[in-house]
Amino acid sequence: MTFNGYLALRLGANKIGIDPTQASYSGAVALASSPKWSKELLKFWKFDHNILPPIYQCISVVGKINDVISEITGLKEGTPIVLGSADTAASAFAVGLIDGGTAFESTGTSGVITFCLESPIFDCRFMNRYHVVPNQWLAHGAMSTTGGTFGWLSESVWPEINNLNELETFAEKSVPGANGLIYLPYLAGERSPIWDTKASGAWLGMRLSHNRNDLIRAAMEGTAYGMKQILKIAYERWGFKLDELLSVGGGSRNLLWTQIKADILDVEYNIAKTSDAAAFGAAMIGATGSGFFCGINDPDLPILRTEDLSFKPSQDKKTKALYEQNYHIYESLYPVLKNTMHSLSDRK
Repeated sequence: MTFNGYLALRLGANKIGIDPTQASYSGAVALASSPKWSKELLKFWKFDHNILPPIYQCISVVGKINDVISEITGLKEGTPIVLGSADTAASAFAVGLIDGGTAFESTGTSGVITFCLESPIFDCRFMNRYHVVPNQWLAHGAMSTTGGTFGWLSESVWPEINNLNELETFAEKSVPGANGLIYLPYLAGERSPIWDTKASGAWLGMRLSHNRNDLIRAAMEGTAYGMKQILKIAYERWGFKLDELLSVGGGSRNLLWTQIKADILDVEYNIAKTSDAAAFGAAMIGATGSGFFCGINDPDLPILRTEDLSFKPSQDKKTKALYEQNYHIYESLYPVLKNTMHSLSDRK
C-alpha cells in the first residue's frame, strides 16, 4: 500500500486503492496502456496477486470523514477523502503541466526536470509514469544529489558555514568556469541519466590555486551540467526545445545557482511564487475530486504563478563558449572514470 492510500484508509476511506502515478513504479503495469495490473508482468512477481488494490484515478473519492476522525483531526465530518498522487506528479499538476511538449524543474535535495508526454514513448534513462491527467505521461530526468551537494558541503565539509546562503556568498567570489574546476555530482550514485549506484562525486582539475570559492562555484556548475545533459536527451528523444523553464522547490530560491543554470542550459528560468508545489498540487487534486472544480482541465484551476523575477541566460559570448566547452568535458568524464569509481566503491 502506498502512503497516500494508507493515509486515506486511516482517515476513514471505505475502499482501498492505489493511484496510477504510484502504480507506475510497481513494475506490474504496462505503462503504454491504460492503468491496470498486467497479467503478463505479474507472472514475474511471486506473491499473492489478490492483495493488489484496485487502481483508481487520482481525483477519485474513496470515502468521507466520519465523526470519529472528525473529532480526532478537526476535519469537518462528511469531507470527501480523495486518493491523491505521488509528489512530483502533484507538482506537475500544480504548475499546469497538462500538455505534451511542456516541462518544469523541481529542485530540492534532488533535481528533476519533468517532461509531459502525449504518447507513451519512453526513455530508459528517465523515470516514467502515468500523469495525474489521464492519457498523459510524465518522464522525470531525476538527479539524486543536486541540492544535496550543498547540504553536504555545509554540514560535512565546512560545518562552520551556518546556512546555504553563505555558500552562495563564497561562490559569487569565483568566476564562470570556476577557474578550470569541474564537479561530478554523484555523491549517492546517480539516477538519470547514468543509473549507476557505484558512481561517485569528484572535483576534476584541482590545483593549489583553487580555493573554497571555486569548489562551491564548481558544484553549482556541475549540477547544472547534469541538468543540461537531461535536457539534451529530451531534445534528442522527443524534440523538446525549451525557451523557458519554471522552477519549484527550495533550491529555486538560490539566486546565483538559478542564474548559473539559466546560463548553462541556455533557458530562461522562472520561479514559482509557492515553492512547495507538491502540497499545492495535492490540494488542487483534492479540490477537483471534491467537486470544487469541473475537472482536471477546468480553466479556473489556480495553477501556480511565477514571481516577477526571471533569470535570462547570459548573452556574453565568452561565458557561453566557456560553459559549452566545460559541458563537453563534463559529459566525457563519467565514461572514462566509471571503472575507477566502481573499483573504489567495491573497496568499502
